[in-house]
Amino acid sequence: MDDQLELSVCQNPGLEPILDLLPLVERFGLKCRLRTMRWENAWNELVRVALDRVGPNVSQIGTTWVGNFAAMDVLRPFTIKEIEALGSPAAFLASSWETVLFVDQPQIWAIPWMADLRVIYYWRDLLEQAGVDEQTAFQSADQIAETFSRLRASGIASPWVTQVSNPVFTLHSLASWVWGAGGDFVTADGRQTLFNRPEARAGFRGYLSLYRYMPPNARALSDPEGIKFFFDRQAAVTLSGSWLPRDLRRYGAPPELLSRLGVARPPGPTFVGGSNLVVWQSTPYPDLALRLIQALLSGPVQAEYGQSVGQLPVRLDALAQPPFSTDPRFQVMVEALKTGRPLPRLPRWGVVEERLVSALTHMVSAVAAEPEGDLDAIIGKYLEPLARRLDIILGI
Repeated sequence: MDDQLELSVCQNPGLEPILDLLPLVERFGLKCRLRTMRWENAWNELVRVALDRVGPNVSQIGTTWVGNFAAMDVLRPFTIKEIEALGSPAAFLASSWETVLFVDQPQIWAIPWMADLRVIYYWRDLLEQAGVDEQTAFQSADQIAETFSRLRASGIASPWVTQVSNPVFTLHSLASWVWGAGGDFVTADGRQTLFNRPEARAGFRGYLSLYRYMPPNARALSDPEGIKFFFDRQAAVTLSGSWLPRDLRRYGAPPELLSRLGVARPPGPTFVGGSNLVVWQSTPYPDLALRLIQALLSGPVQAEYGQSVGQLPVRLDALAQPPFSTDPRFQVMVEALKTGRPLPRLPRWGVVEERLVSALTHMVSAVAAEPEGDLDAIIGKYLEPLARRLDIILGI
């Protein structure tokens, strides 16, 4: 019956994995069909799977989607025995395991599969030309602003580029500045907002202030376009995911150029996202579905397939092996994963995130139109009324 198994995975447009996943799974005596979805359409497709109760037995989903599907009562929870068979929580990155835990819900509805994060990438030689010490250049929000100022003074027109056309990406990136300033988005119980408090607003201000170091022609770039802009060395620094080195190689970056690529953690705990694996309640083959998840958590899939899609393992034993334990860039990423954190796992976080993303869209547009404008006024204009409205909703 294992040929009846179906697995759905998500991909980014134009960036298909280098490795075929199915042969890696077949090493474990399993056969399954593979359904690929685009990340931008996956939510709608998976909702249809949930409603029709027909389709994949196991699916890759975004870490922030687990609570929504659990609330729909369409996922099969994992028993303690099954979790132990998959390696127990101690086998996983703590920041990734947090994405399967929810306030007031004892059930485990998903298993971590791949980790994603945000880190700073920079051209080491361009920092050196500007007289910037890469060891201290990004240690705090103030030092980052100083680094960009010195890069511009050295003649670099574009010290900084990062994706601004995707407000969800902006929220994930901004989170490090908010956490680094001692702020947060909501209280631990999810009953009140915190993003309008002084500490969180300092994080918003620190991140949005960097937009003045991004030239107008870089402010509307998609993530692939931003990576190409950085690859062409039109910018000295960018903030991106774990996929950037892979994408630079795909653009044809030679080893000599890649040797100049540096990686640094952002000024606060990095955002840790990625994807989890779920078993649909409707599957007629729950035992085979669990065997498939075991295969997907194996070392070859975690390391080999993970690198081919530009994501990182969630299992500590995989991260303790080369290249993650030996490559200096991966070592920075692994440390960022171990000290990072996900966004809140609360029943109403989806409402908060949706409205924060909308507010960020307006803030970014306002900052792009007037990079030297009054940031506190812009931030207050959107965060203050949003906090009042959400506090009423969350307090009910």
